Amino acid sequence: RVGVRLMVDGTAVLSTAGGDTENLHRAWWDVRAWRGRTAVIEVYDSGVEGWQHITADDFVAEPVMPWVPSTSASPSP
Repeated sequence: RVGVRLMVDGTAVLSTAGGDTENLHRAWWDVRAWRGRTAVIEVYDSGVEGWQHITADDFVAEPVMPWVPSTSASPSP
């Protein structure tokens, strides 16, 4: 209900969210499949119950996909 998603041509193609903790985690997305298309990083909050909020930092576009330890990436469609 809260998180960050990649919108390509108006459609969510990737998303990530925290685990109900204040601790930040790094998420990497390989976006080569959408090269040349219009994309937007969207921070969203559609939660309606309880205390929810979003903490986000450090959005970076890299020219190549960095090496990512298998436990630190958390993309989901």
